Parts: sequence; structure tokens; C-alpha cells
Amino acid sequence: MAAMTATAFAGKDVGLNVSPTHLAPVISVGDTTRETIMLKNSSGEEMIVRDSVNSSSSESPDIMEMSLDSEQIFLKPGQASKITLNINVPAGAEAGQSRSLLLFDVIPASGRDVSIVGQVAVVLDIKTIHPVDEVHFTFSHIIDSTDTARFTLQGRNAGNFAIRLQGKVDIDGLLGQNLVLHTASENINIGQSGTMDAVWDESPLFGVGKVTITLGSGVGAPVEQSSWFLIFPWKITLMTAFIIVTGIAGVRVSPAVAKVFSQKRRKGS
Repeated sequence: MAAMTATAFAGKDVGLNVSPTHLAPVISVGDTTRETIMLKNSSGEEMIVRDSVNSSSSESPDIMEMSLDSEQIFLKPGQASKITLNINVPAGAEAGQSRSLLLFDVIPASGRDVSIVGQVAVVLDIKTIHPVDEVHFTFSHIIDSTDTARFTLQGRNAGNFAIRLQGKVDIDGLLGQNLVLHTASENINIGQSGTMDAVWDESPLFGVGKVTITLGSGVGAPVEQSSWFLIFPWKITLMTAFIIVTGIAGVRVSPAVAKVFSQKRRKGS
């Protein structure tokens, strides 16, 4: 780590001033950020600056994507120019800390000498986070069609500013019952949790399908979970089955009781 930081100040020796020499962005998983770096030729000669990203550090996740809007810049003495670094953290990335280097190679613009006369580095300490964590989804996989189907979503604000949790329940019924339910929370401060419900008031009498629940903050990738559900009037079905079983049991008991009383009568006579 120390070698990376020391290299960032070599610009004074090669006539290239770089600002800033250290970047520490915080990026949500599934999000993209843009960082601006200023380059200035402080020497008395024209120069070519070639830039590249070195993410070979073992702490840098391979899944992170970094790119520059320009790979080579021509600078006259005293001239300054900006370049933009694009950092993309895909939705499948893990949260954590990583370190990389943004390298600037200085090459004389005059003459045939194209050898590198110096190198300046910007240290990139990138922190990736899940803006919403400790996510829990609660709902009944077997839903009684006479009841209201309720989906409970819970999550914690793990970001750097207050947010509103945004939930969505996507119901994909195999029998043609497709529906999307939306719900949102009030403002939730950093480190606090929120709970909200999405309610399906008019569920069908019978249904089977897939439900996909997502919870996010509008920044980065939301947390998603999918599962199957079954809807039918199971309470009435259970009660009807109980009545039928009780009735059948009663029919079997009645002849036996009648037979016992009949035998007692014959003995008494």
C-alpha cells in the first residue's frame, strides 16, 4: 500500500501535475460513478500522457469495471486537461473495499524518443456497499382465497444518506392472474430499519404462480427474491373435509350403538 501512495507524488519530477492524487469513492452495488482528474504540464516541453488502470492488486475485485474517456492526451507547456474515470460496479458484485492504481505515463512529444520518462499514479480506494441490507421478505406460500394476501418487506439503510425504501411485488400467475404491487416507506435515516406491507386485496378463488419481491432505495441494484405460491379456499376445504370425516365416523358408530342396545333389550326380556 505504501508504494502506491509514494508513486502518486512523482509528478513533480517529470513535469506533470495530477490532482487529486487519491480518490475514495463509495459506490452502491449495481451503480456507476464518474470521477474527474486534472492533468497539467508544468514542464517547459510538450508531452504525451498515456493513462491506464492497474487493478492487479489482490484486494481489487475482478468484477469491477473501470474505463477512461481518453487513453492518450497531448499537453503543451502550461496546458491543463481533464479526464474522466468511469467506475461501474455490477449488480452481482460483493460489498467491500478495494485498491487500484490509475497510471499516467509521460512521454516526450518532440523527437523520435518515445520512451517513458516518468510515471504518475492516482490511488483509488473504492468502497462498494449494498445501500439496503438485512432484508427480509415474509408472506404465506399457501394463501386462502377468502383472506387478504399480505407481503411484508423489511430492510435497513446501509448507505450514507437518508432514503425511502421502495418495494415491488411482481405476481406472475400461471392461470393468467398477473399483477404488480408497489409500496414505499417514509424517510429512513442511516443505520435504521423500515418495514412495509404490500396488500393483494382481490386474490382469485384458485391460483398458482411465481412471486418476485424486490426491495431497494432507488440507488444501485435492489435485493430480489422469487418463490412459488398457491391460492385456494383451504379453510373451507379443511372444514368441509372435517364435516365429511365426522359424518362418516358418526355413521359407523350409530349401527354399533344400536346393536348394543338391541342385545341389552333381548337379555332384559
